[in-house]
Amino acid sequence: MAKTHGARSWGIIDRQRSGHYRARYTLATGARVSAPTTFSTKMAAEAWLSKERKYLDELVVNGELSNYQTPRERLQSALRVNDLTLGQYIERYRQEKERGGRWRDSTAQRYNWLIENRILPTLEDRPLARVLAADVADWWHSLPADTGRTNTLAYQLLRSVFRAAIRDHLYSGDNPCDIYGASTGSKRREIAPLSAEQVLAISAAMPERLRLSVLLAAFCGAMRSGEVRELRRKDFNMDAGTLTISRQVSVLADGTRVVGAPKTDAGIRTVPIPKALLPVVKAHLHDHAQITDDGLLFYNRHGKQLAPTDLLKAFTTAQRKAGISGYVFHDLRRCWSTFTALGQATKRERMAVGGWATSSMVERYEQVDQPHMLEVTDWLSNRITEAKKASA
Repeated sequence: MAKTHGARSWGIIDRQRSGHYRARYTLATGARVSAPTTFSTKMAAEAWLSKERKYLDELVVNGELSNYQTPRERLQSALRVNDLTLGQYIERYRQEKERGGRWRDSTAQRYNWLIENRILPTLEDRPLARVLAADVADWWHSLPADTGRTNTLAYQLLRSVFRAAIRDHLYSGDNPCDIYGASTGSKRREIAPLSAEQVLAISAAMPERLRLSVLLAAFCGAMRSGEVRELRRKDFNMDAGTLTISRQVSVLADGTRVVGAPKTDAGIRTVPIPKALLPVVKAHLHDHAQITDDGLLFYNRHGKQLAPTDLLKAFTTAQRKAGISGYVFHDLRRCWSTFTALGQATKRERMAVGGWATSSMVERYEQVDQPHMLEVTDWLSNRITEAKKASA
């Protein structure tokens, strides 16, 4: 149920269960008018109400409202006369993405923040059809210098918007987002993968109830943080020694947990558990996991899925205790790929079991040999056992 914020001088803002904000106001006729989309921040909703109030004030003639158009009608009018602003087109663009299910809740939250805080403040009122590459360049160079990754994401989003506008025949010519290097950002950090001994050391330094999370991410199917945090008893087949990964959890800004499919279609997978880990998994299921078949393996004091920061903080503290530094939880995903490559798993096998989307050439020339993947897992199990002995 939406939460209605306190009384305002004009207009109403409701907080939705998704964490977004809905803005609306009532005309003198009693007709209620809502914003055509929700907003990721209350400030953005207030800004929309402010613009609507200014628009209404300009239409008042002799105390009467004249020639009023709803926000949707104004958008359609702009489309018909080809006087669409970039801000109006972005509004339509994100409506299509959200209603079509193309953006997950967490993705929509992130992109809406970029739209409202990075793109619209400078480019909102620019006529879409007349935006030049020079305009984009000026906007790009005006962004804060200390938020490189955020700037790159905003640039990628703006480029996608213009790609859609070109497809819709609302922008002619080449995409104006053509700044060399802007879409790739700074060079990705180069860091050596953790060794099996280092993984075990970090796991041992974690709180006991979270130790298995490190081992699964590093040694079992290159799991993402959201996949690890959504693991439940029912995902494990201990007789077969396998784990099925079919969900991930995202946490919105207001704490709402959103469970959905993994990041890509390839992310839904059943992976073998190294034999050396089976006793550890069984012990965790007995001692720490929630009791029901749907019970979580890892959870907070309220019984809900961990937030990404919960796992990251524990991981950062544990690696410091183990005398290691410079890694984040997601780096464990790289460990699995490296270990199985050393065990001579093919690229296709690693993509399938690790949940990566595959290229057409790899799909065409390589096939997953399930017996071979079991041999690779046995090799990894032996490697874990050796690392345990070395660490003893």
